[in-house]
Amino acid sequence: IRIGAHTAFPDTDRNEERRAHLRAMGASCSCGIAQEIEVPAPRTEPESDAKLDEIIQGLDLASTEESPECPVCLEVLCQGDHCAVLTIEVSGLRGTRRVCSHLFHASCAHNIAGSASAGRCPLCRTPFDAVKAVADPVSDPDGWFATVDAEGDGRLSQKQVKEALEAQFPIHAERFDENFDELWQRWDLDGSGFISKEEFMARGALLDFTWLLKARSTAPASPPVGSQRAVAHDVAYIASNRAQVAFEAAQHVEEEVPEYEDDAALAQRLALEALATAELRRQQIDEDAALAVSLAEGAAFQA
Repeated sequence: IRIGAHTAFPDTDRNEERRAHLRAMGASCSCGIAQEIEVPAPRTEPESDAKLDEIIQGLDLASTEESPECPVCLEVLCQGDHCAVLTIEVSGLRGTRRVCSHLFHASCAHNIAGSASAGRCPLCRTPFDAVKAVADPVSDPDGWFATVDAEGDGRLSQKQVKEALEAQFPIHAERFDENFDELWQRWDLDGSGFISKEEFMARGALLDFTWLLKARSTAPASPPVGSQRAVAHDVAYIASNRAQVAFEAAQHVEEEVPEYEDDAALAQRLALEALATAELRRQQIDEDAALAVSLAEGAAFQA
């Protein structure tokens, strides 16, 4: 992404103070590496009830036998790589939107983007220009809601919620169908047929349900790895999402508020540096894990 030159605007004392603060933030980053990443405190385990416990137990969270598969590699979506969706930049609006409802493993989606048929969903042939990972609803609920909200209208439909949960958790699809209406009544607090951001975040509603799914699932949502590597990977993943949001917000300011163009350009540069750093960190973590597995397999073979 290229940031072009910008015309200087007359400074006011307030603008100059803001720019000085932004430049100081930029100087505090060595080679674009942020000094600290603030991760939100984990949500405490929500209270359950007998009926909800019965439903969750019936979803057979120890098995992935009935879980949906990635349409590219045909492996179970809830195991392995993060899930991802295909997006396109929306002209005149803030950020991007999903082009279709299909979900893939992130690595498979990136392979699609780099293939001969790049630019179109392999299932519905809808054009796309970027791949966006689906956030973990427990560690990044805002990011999860924004990605699952395929229409970008600030609400979630039954289809969107069901597909996202089945893709990210080892849920027995048939049993989930049997109990979905009752669960939806717990989540759709105003009976509108959709879940708003406030309803999603409410205690005892959908966000708490995802917490319970994650806490009580015995099937790993990602490859078995050391806890330190898993935490580091999640931190880098969250940082990457936040940097992308910051960059898109700065783009919006640059387009809509010309008098802050210089500030927006600096904010974009800092966001790009943070994004590149987070992505590099994720790659290093995965490469280290692959090397460790290779060494372990070699040692086992020698033994």
